[in-house]
Amino acid sequence: MLGFDYIVFRGPEERAATWSEVSSGESWLDELVKVGRADYRDGNGFPNVYKLTAAELLPHLSRLGKHVIYFGYGVEMCADDEVLTVEEGDAG
Repeated sequence: MLGFDYIVFRGPEERAATWSEVSSGESWLDELVKVGRADYRDGNGFPNVYKLTAAELLPHLSRLGKHVIYFGYGVEMCADDEVLTVEEGDAG
């Protein structure tokens, strides 16, 4: 099992949400990249950096429920087409 820590940013520095989760394989973000619904930006090692719209991120956060910590207005207040940055780090 792999563990990942996630931080979502609105703009260059405004933290919008954070959470941790365990995965049995490839990151859910890598799956979105494969089908063209997210862009992989950086991460030669951790953290991996992705760009995706709020519309792509919100369904995943909904499945996590209470395990997500929101800051400020959080991603639930974003327009569907707002592009967010997600950093994925190793929780180990």
